[in-house]
Amino acid sequence: MPTSRSVPYGWRRARLGEVAEVVMGQSPPGHTVFDWDGDEGFANGLPFTQGNAEFGSQSPDPIKWCVQPAKVAESGDLLISVRAPVGETNRTSQQLAIGRGLAAIRFQRADPDFGWHAVNGAKHLLERLAQGSTFDAIGGSELNSLTLLLPPITEQRAIAAVLDSIDEAIERTEEVIAATERLRDALLHDLLTRGLPGLHTEWKEVRGLGTIPASWDVVRLGDVLTLNQPGAWGDEPTDDDPGVRVLRAADLTRDGRVHTEKAAWRRLGDKDRERRLMQDGDLILERSGGGPAAPVGRIALIEESAPIYCSNFCQHLRLDATRCNFRFAARALWHRYLRGVTERLEQRTTGIRNLDYEG
Repeated sequence: MPTSRSVPYGWRRARLGEVAEVVMGQSPPGHTVFDWDGDEGFANGLPFTQGNAEFGSQSPDPIKWCVQPAKVAESGDLLISVRAPVGETNRTSQQLAIGRGLAAIRFQRADPDFGWHAVNGAKHLLERLAQGSTFDAIGGSELNSLTLLLPPITEQRAIAAVLDSIDEAIERTEEVIAATERLRDALLHDLLTRGLPGLHTEWKEVRGLGTIPASWDVVRLGDVLTLNQPGAWGDEPTDDDPGVRVLRAADLTRDGRVHTEKAAWRRLGDKDRERRLMQDGDLILERSGGGPAAPVGRIALIEESAPIYCSNFCQHLRLDATRCNFRFAARALWHRYLRGVTERLEQRTTGIRNLDYEG
C-alpha cells in the first residue's frame, strides 16, 4: 500500500526549474514605459505589466506599454506574482513585458495545462517561503526549486481536462457572486449615507459626504477612538521564544478582510506584548504600502480571540463602544477607502506610499 510519502507508479517528483523555464521579471527604465488604452500600441515594444494589479480572471489586462522590454513573457506562459500577494497566477494571451513583481513560467517538459494546476496547487508552499519578511516576496531560486508531482504525459493531459472543467464551473459561479457584490456595494453607499429606507424625513448637506439624515452626527475618526497606536515588528523568533502572530499590510485585502492565518511569527518584548495586543472588535489600518491598483489605507475588523498583533506598517485602532458600533465603523471606513478618500491622504517618500492618518 502506498505511504503518504510515496507516489503512484509512473509518477515522479521534479523541481519546477527541471520542467520549465522560469523568467523573472525586471523593471525597465521609467522613460520607456507609457500609459496605454489597449488600442493601437507604439511602433516598438510590448504591453507591460509590473505586477498582479492588472490580473484578470484568466489573463492580465495591461494599462502600460514598454518600448524597451527588459523581460518578456510569451503567449501561453503562466504568470505568477513573486511579491505580495505571492502566488497569484494568470495566463498570458499575448506577448507581454513583465516587471519585477512577476515571473513567467514556460513549461517545456510537462503539459502546460497540467503545469498550471500543479503550480496553483503548490501556492501554499510559496506563501510559506515568502513569510517572515515585512513585504512578502520570493526569488528565482525559490521558484525553480518548487517541487511538483508529475504523472506520465497522457495522464497529465487527462487530469488537466478534468480540472479545467471544474474551473469553468467555478468561473460561472463567480460571475453570479460578482453581480451580488455589485448589488451589495450599491446598497452599502445608500445605507451608509441615507440610512434605512423610509426611516428619515429630514436631511442636511455635509461637505464631502453629501446629503445625510439630519439626526446623524458627523465626527472625526480620532474623536471616537480610545486607542490609536502603531504596531511593532519585533525580532526573529528563537527556540526559547517562538514569538506571537503579527499581521502585516500584505495580510489586508481590498475587500475589507484580513488574512489572520497568514500572520508572521515575531518576537515582541513584554511591554509591547501587553500594550499592543489587539482585541476582538479592534481595527487594523494600513499606514504604509499600497500601489496603483490598491492605494494605501486598507482597513479591516479584527475578529479574533487568540492573541494577535500588527506590524509597524499598520495602525492599531480601538473605538469607544459607547459612541460608535465597531462593525458600522469598519464598514463606513471601508466604504470611504473604496471611494478614494485615503488616496487623497497619501504622502510618498522614497517611492513608498504612506498614509497621513492624522488627516
